Amino acid sequence: MTSALDLGRLSVASGSVGIISAALEACADLTATRPSGDGVLADRQLVRRMLSDMITNRRAARLLCAEAGRLRDTDDPGVITATWVAKYFAATAAARAASDAVQIHGALGCGPRSPVARLYRDAKVMEIIEGSTELQQTAIADHAHREVAP
Repeated sequence: MTSALDLGRLSVASGSVGIISAALEACADLTATRPSGDGVLADRQLVRRMLSDMITNRRAARLLCAEAGRLRDTDDPGVITATWVAKYFAATAAARAASDAVQIHGALGCGPRSPVARLYRDAKVMEIIEGSTELQQTAIADHAHREVAP
C-alpha cells in the first residue's frame, strides 16, 4: 500500500523529532545557567515561550509519527495522508525549534562549530527531502478537499 517514499517521509518525520529534542536539550542547558539581568535566561518570558513551544511540538510530532507508524503496520489506507501530515508537521516544527535555538544562543549559535547551527542546517534539509514542505501542504490540502467536498 505504501511506497519507499512514504517510508522515507516517516523517517524524515522521526528524524525531525530528534532535531526538536536536541534543540530543546541545548536550550534548556544554556538557559538554566546563562546570566541575564538579575537572573538567568530561563527567567525570561520569551525564552520560556520558545521552550514550551519546543516541548509541545515535540510531543505532537511524536504522536503524529506514532499514528503513521501504527497505520503503516496495519496497512490502513489512511497511512499515506498520516505520513504526509507527520512529515509536514515535524519538519516545520524542527525548523522553528532550530531557529529558536539559534536565537536563544545568540552569537554563540551562529558559529560553524555550534551544535545549534548544525541543527538549523539539518532542519532545513528535513523541510526539503522526501517532498518539500510546500509539496506536503499541497498534498494535505488536496486530501482535505477530497474528504470534505461533497
